[in-house]
Amino acid sequence: MIHAAAAWAPEFEFAAATVDTILPAGRCCPARHDLDRGLILGTVELHGCVVGGRYPAGEPVSRWAELGAHHWLLRAPRRLPNPIECSGRLGLWDVPGDVLELLRVGGVLDENPEENLTGA
Repeated sequence: MIHAAAAWAPEFEFAAATVDTILPAGRCCPARHDLDRGLILGTVELHGCVVGGRYPAGEPVSRWAELGAHHWLLRAPRRLPNPIECSGRLGLWDVPGDVLELLRVGGVLDENPEENLTGA
């Protein structure tokens, strides 16, 4: 699950300004009031994890990679057509059963519940 936090991190303005420096001309990070909050916005598949910020051959995972940290490798992003209101938590957390059911009924999740239990 991709969850948009309800509260703002103090680092938001710095992060937005940093993103703005690398976006193509004419594009910028949305303003705070334009962003959805407290919602599950979509899903991704976790297909790997790189520890330390570098691949085994030595190249950086990305320019965002913090050395010494764990970096999840994600693929197959899917935006929900109708984001689902859901309270999140810091770190990994169990998605409430009623929210999982909404996602299953909407065809977003597999029927195998063990593969769909954790949000981030």
